Amino acid sequence: MPDWLITGIEIAYALIVIGVALATILSNRSVHKTLAWVIIVVFLPVIGLILYLFFGQDNRKVRLISKRSLKRIVEHPVPSSVKIEKKDFPEKYAPVINLMSTLSPAASLFGANNIRIESSGAEFFLDLLKDIAQAKQYINIQFYIFLDDSLGRFISDVLIERASQGIKIKVLYDSMGCWNVKKSFFKRMQNAGIDVESYLPVRFRRLARHVNYRNHRKLVIIDGRIGYLGGMNIAKRYLKGVRWGTWRDTNVRIEGHGVYGLEMSFLTDWCFAKPGKKEIRTEFTYPECNQNASNDNVMLQIATTGPVGAWREMMQGYMHLFAQCKEYLYIETPYFIPTESIRSTICNVALSGCDVRLIIPKRSDTRFVHAVSQSYLQDFLDAGVKVYSYKPGFLHSKLLVMDGDFVSIGSTNIDCRSFENNFEINAFIYDKRVAAEAQHQFIKDQNMSERLYTRHWKKRSRWRKFKESVLRLLSPLL
Repeated sequence: MPDWLITGIEIAYALIVIGVALATILSNRSVHKTLAWVIIVVFLPVIGLILYLFFGQDNRKVRLISKRSLKRIVEHPVPSSVKIEKKDFPEKYAPVINLMSTLSPAASLFGANNIRIESSGAEFFLDLLKDIAQAKQYINIQFYIFLDDSLGRFISDVLIERASQGIKIKVLYDSMGCWNVKKSFFKRMQNAGIDVESYLPVRFRRLARHVNYRNHRKLVIIDGRIGYLGGMNIAKRYLKGVRWGTWRDTNVRIEGHGVYGLEMSFLTDWCFAKPGKKEIRTEFTYPECNQNASNDNVMLQIATTGPVGAWREMMQGYMHLFAQCKEYLYIETPYFIPTESIRSTICNVALSGCDVRLIIPKRSDTRFVHAVSQSYLQDFLDAGVKVYSYKPGFLHSKLLVMDGDFVSIGSTNIDCRSFENNFEINAFIYDKRVAAEAQHQFIKDQNMSERLYTRHWKKRSRWRKFKESVLRLLSPLL
């Protein structure tokens, strides 16, 4: 190859590296993320550029739904019986409640909710099928994964049967989450009268823009009265487990006014998935709640986050919450790649004397991400965080319990992808009874986990430490 051509290629690639650096700097990203992309592009020629095109672009200034449509959804009149006056706020959490209400359109505070925590696929799918069978008007379903396996086919059969009985059904699935599901599976439901849509379809001409921003939400709404959200998708493994163990997950069933927040989130995503659809539901069905029931006055918010807009709602909400911790903070997450701000906040809570515990899976379904997660544990152990690895199988639960009166359950992992790249949804629950139930489940999981101690953790092989440290450089990009 001529020297002039080699020199030209070198100059061209140097300009590309400078261009990538300028692009990330001008998008006002964190220094860690900017440096990570520059390192990848420099040391992985061609491959690094391709990775940047697919995963490095910032879509935070992209508007997914028109202001007019969003206004119609968010500002729909709410009956006075549904609203909670400011005097009724849990005083301790009033700043967090106000923060999330400001950042997330669906995160109004609602009371009169009946909450049921479901800690296994058997509980969730049994409850879900019962509620689907009793639906009177409509069913809205949204999942990151809706597989064409024995469970997915059974649920689709049930939905088709309900559609034949006049129930209006909408199904929204993520294109990347269902990349290996044949179109005929969803076409069968469409032919039966079910309205089915794919979120951010990954087609070749839009692949680079869409592949990195996925809708990770899992929720179901039935007649505006009953709602579900959590970590479970529709796939057999959530019920039967995996080859190497059980599958531990957490969902929450909501019956009450909080379903309004789920409805807002779903309709916002639905309007984006069907941009040509002019009709937006203008009437919500509000449940008749028994105010005399002892467990029917749970207050909650439906907090959403996504890779658009100026703020990182879930990360900011968690930071605000953690900073207010007085007694204990218990966290379960399958993928643990905290941002620098989250890492500092959790460590500060532990260093202040609070009881901070973290459970992650001993074995993960993603080896690369799991190895990166391992690289962070020493910092938390040094800060006094009690770290446990769940042994029976895969822990996919996204559960957070704090101070005996706060619970977060949803789709959000403690990782960069959930905080910055994915569309996520969580229930922020302010209630002592629910917190006691969640704490009991956490302790149950802890008893089936192995605690990690600093003196043993430091004895990991040099090769393992080196591998984790190198992979950690990529953590801002995961």
